[in-house]
Amino acid sequence: MGNSEKPMGNLKNQKTRYADLYELVPEGYFSLDENNQIVQINLTGAKMLGLEHRRPLGLKFSNELHDRVVQ
Repeated sequence: MGNSEKPMGNLKNQKTRYADLYELVPEGYFSLDENNQIVQINLTGAKMLGLEHRRPLGLKFSNELHDRVVQ
C-alpha cells in the first residue's frame, strides 16, 4: 500500500466510526431543513417518534412530534 492510500483508509474508518456514533447514541438526533422537515434522523430518534428508522424523512417536525420526543 502506498502512502497515498493510507489517508483514504483512515478517512473511511473515521466516516464509519462517525456513522456508528450517530446511529447508536442513546439520544435522539434530528436534522431539520428550513421548513422543519426531518432530513436526517438516528435510530433512537425514530424510536422516540414510534416510527420506522428511515420512514420519517421528509416528515414535518410539528408540535405533535415534538410532544412525542419530549415525553
